[in-house]
Amino acid sequence: MNAILQYWTQHGPYKSMDELKNITILNEEILRKIAPYFEIRP
Repeated sequence: MNAILQYWTQHGPYKSMDELKNITILNEEILRKIAPYFEIRP
């Protein structure tokens, strides 16, 4: 999703999946579906 990349470009690497909740077009259902495809690194 383009919104995920744009948010990452503006705010830097994600520190947790909770940061994705700041992207307004992503609801809980979408976050649940895409979670397995994300790897959050320290």
